[in-house]
Amino acid sequence: AVALFVCFCASSAFAALIPDRNEKGKYGYVDESGAVVLKHDYNEAYPFTDGMAKVRKGNKWGFIDSQGKEIIEIKYSEIGDWHGDFCKVAVGGKIKDDVLTGAKYGFIDKNGAEVIKPEYDMIGQFSGSVALVKKKDKYGYIDTECRFVIPCEFDGIGSPNERGKKICRCPASGSTTEANTVFTTPKAQLSYRANTPR
Repeated sequence: AVALFVCFCASSAFAALIPDRNEKGKYGYVDESGAVVLKHDYNEAYPFTDGMAKVRKGNKWGFIDSQGKEIIEIKYSEIGDWHGDFCKVAVGGKIKDDVLTGAKYGFIDKNGAEVIKPEYDMIGQFSGSVALVKKKDKYGYIDTECRFVIPCEFDGIGSPNERGKKICRCPASGSTTEANTVFTTPKAQLSYRANTPR
């Protein structure tokens, strides 16, 4: 009963912290009575989920806990939503008309470790448990565990066909002659085969 009570109190504490915008346009967090709990030090602030909240200072993003401590350092140009234990982040780039361009993308875990170093030009949305990645005009696929199921070294990769499979043919990277490479993903379990170059 004590454990349940402690758990309930902790959960309620996170729920009670509400993002609040002051007259200067800065964000902080207040409790249900309106009393300030965390100072209005942020340019943007999101509600708490699983004990952490996404915040922005200047043009940098990170995550804080209910004490205002940075769980994920506020250093990223962009930060996405959590997909399980992982979150897409961006470094560098420039913002013009509210659009970030020229950034490099990667993934972090909930400890802040960069499980995929932010060095990729593009990481797409997950579709069927995989996401397209691009680096220096080469393409590959990652899964929802941030593992490369197809290495990022191919000149092109197809999109799902009407049967939910991904099939593509493209030159293999580093080959002196073009190799016909075929990718197939039944039920999003990616595999690939490089045919013998002609």
